[in-house]
Amino acid sequence: MFGVLGSLAAQVPVAAVLVVGIVLALM
Repeated sequence: MFGVLGSLAAQVPVAAVLVVGIVLALM
């Protein structure tokens, strides 16, 4: 249970950084 929550908590910021990086690259 905690392992799943931990993996999600670790993936969300990484995905956010990737999205921001793509948006900045397109600008």
